[in-house]
Amino acid sequence: MEMESKSGKEDDIYRQNHFQVHRERRRNLVLILLSSAYLGAYVGMESSAFQFLPTFARFTPLHLSQPEGALLLSAFTGAFTVGRVGGILIVRKVVPEFLLGFNFLLILGGNSLLFFGNASWLSLVVGVLLLGLGFSTVYAVFLGYIQRYLRVGNLVGAVLVGMQSLISGVYPLLVGRFTVETPFVHLWANFFSLSLASVSFLIIWKMVHSRRLSNRDDSDGESEGGGRVLTNIRLFFSISMFY
Repeated sequence: MEMESKSGKEDDIYRQNHFQVHRERRRNLVLILLSSAYLGAYVGMESSAFQFLPTFARFTPLHLSQPEGALLLSAFTGAFTVGRVGGILIVRKVVPEFLLGFNFLLILGGNSLLFFGNASWLSLVVGVLLLGLGFSTVYAVFLGYIQRYLRVGNLVGAVLVGMQSLISGVYPLLVGRFTVETPFVHLWANFFSLSLASVSFLIIWKMVHSRRLSNRDDSDGESEGGGRVLTNIRLFFSISMFY
């Protein structure tokens, strides 16, 4: 009887462990897919801005010249660089969720100015400055944030890069094809990307937040994770300065 009882307990423990491993793998797969969608949407927006912003400026109601379009691109890249440098300085004082949300508000504001105020030179300048600042810290902060909940090793990193490249690679094909006939396709693509990235991040936040609540007793490990995420974000900022 004792042997049967012991064997039954071992079977229960094995089934519980097997279920937990299966659930963890499924959770990680969902996080990888959502992270790929988030990064793909972001990289698509950023690459489209760098490639097609001067072309968009030429076909607005202002019909800007090539030098003026290049000037807008310079303003965009300048704001992008300033934002990345500033992000390194403030990342220790701001939680990643807030910084990512603030970045997306800047992107939404800049994109809206370009969409609704494209007949004004001032609106175009302010819009590209907001876009540059908004894009500047997203990639580094998100990678540092998601690594708190998903072990980003060689395999996972390769999958993330590969899938984000597949998603973002669609943007130049679509935007580049229609940008001359329909310049606002670039801005419509940005609105779509913001929606996709926002929904993806909200689901990620809900998943990891629910897990934190269920593991509230493990407060020490959570504190260590908070320290690691800041270290990871600073590392990704340093790497992304050369990106």
